[in-house]
Formats: sequence, C-alpha cells, structure tokens
Amino acid sequence: MTSVKMETADAEAATGVLFDCADVTELMSEAMAAGQQVDKKTRECLEEVLTEDKLRTMFTLMFSGKQDQANQEVVRPLMECAAPTQ
Repeated sequence: MTSVKMETADAEAATGVLFDCADVTELMSEAMAAGQQVDKKTRECLEEVLTEDKLRTMFTLMFSGKQDQANQEVVRPLMECAAPTQ
C-alpha cells in the first residue's frame, strides 16, 4: 500500500469504498489489541486515535502516496498508544 499514489479525489473514493465494505475502526482496534492485555489507559488512547475521521484521513493520505504525513498524523500516535508503558 505504500507504493500507491492516487490523485486526492481517487484516494478519497477508495477510502470511502473501504469504509463502506468493512468496519475499519473495529478491525483496527481488534488488530491493535490482538494477543495482548490492554489496560484502561491504553484502551482510552486507542479510542482517541482510532476514530473513523482519523482513520479515513490516514487511508486517504496513504492512498495518495503521502505515507510520511499519514505516519505523522495517525500512525505515530497509534504506535505511542500501543507502546508498553514503564
């Protein structure tokens, strides 16, 4: 997916199709929690990051070939939520 470079309108349309076909928010939440105990603080963080609007933005940016921007806006905060706390 990182090599895809669509025009913005096409990227938005592809994102729309993805969200019409699947509950992307639920799938991403399940994937982040798979195989691990998720404490309340981590779950709340994930809920803040894994909103439909933010995920739509992330996929649109990724489909547009703007991987770095997607990382800055969504992926990095998502990884920070999932990082083990010390």
